[in-house]
Amino acid sequence: MDRYPHLREYLAALPDGLASYPDCVSKATLLRSALEGHEDAAVDDLRPELLELYREPPPATIWVPAVEVNAIFHVIVDVYYPTQAQVIEWARRRTLRMRDNPIYRRILRVTSPWALFRISQQLDGLFQRGTHIAPELEKGHARFELTHPPHLVSRINQVANVGMFEAMVEMTGCRDARCEMTASSPTGATFEMTWTE
Repeated sequence: MDRYPHLREYLAALPDGLASYPDCVSKATLLRSALEGHEDAAVDDLRPELLELYREPPPATIWVPAVEVNAIFHVIVDVYYPTQAQVIEWARRRTLRMRDNPIYRRILRVTSPWALFRISQQLDGLFQRGTHIAPELEKGHARFELTHPPHLVSRINQVANVGMFEAMVEMTGCRDARCEMTASSPTGATFEMTWTE
């Protein structure tokens, strides 16, 4: 039985497996937030480089190859979240945990979704390099174009953004946050977001 179907598909789609896209990096804080609550998984059958990353993630401020961070995301999905709805809910919970950080809590409390999404490119750049997010904003509505090198971000990883965007809007105090991924390809995804202020 294949314990890691999402991981297998992800690595097979990349041009050079785990060595793909070395210029694309993520802050280890993203890896650590994904691992939170999943540290005790029985994953000793992972290939050694992924097992080491899973068991001993680097400090939060270190840049890590995005492919490796995404590979660990797929391991967690395979072990804990077998459905798309569960992946979205997990991403939502991960994002809502930002409220536990006093700095983020203060920023989000005084920020509107429009202001937050307007700086989304800069925020994304603090945590990831090699991906690009472009928002189009109107009152109560946003459209996002996520772009990345081919297969760097899988469809299941793209769809996790639905939970993240909804949680971000909720944290600004708005209601009825709804996000839908309206398009997906090997090089990006489109998201439509609405909310009530």
